[in-house]
Amino acid sequence: MHTRHDLALWIEEDRCLFTADALNYVMWLYFSDGMKQSTVVSSLTKLVELKPEFILASHRHSPLDAQFLTLMRDKIKTLRRADFNSAHLDAFTLRRDDLVEYHTTIQHKRVSIVFRDDAFDLEEKEGR
Repeated sequence: MHTRHDLALWIEEDRCLFTADALNYVMWLYFSDGMKQSTVVSSLTKLVELKPEFILASHRHSPLDAQFLTLMRDKIKTLRRADFNSAHLDAFTLRRDDLVEYHTTIQHKRVSIVFRDDAFDLEEKEGR
């Protein structure tokens, strides 16, 4: 999600979802100061609810499996700041003190999720 207003294109008759950079093997979730974990989860949930058969993302030569969308949403939903204690902050030469990077595997693919350190708001909501 490169910008505050990333777009996805849904072609209902083909059940095809074009996600551009909103979903991929590298999730860049830090470009906007207002980008919070709950916002990302909410956006991905809306895409999951479409129940796409095909997902075409940028930087990909083949479609993503529809289950990948659900798995990515669930991974982001359960991430907590503590998960980033062993993250490699310079993996993409970002070299910014406010960025944290998490590496995981989804469907046998290495996935990187890059967040601003202040993006974690779900753990705070759970405490209420």
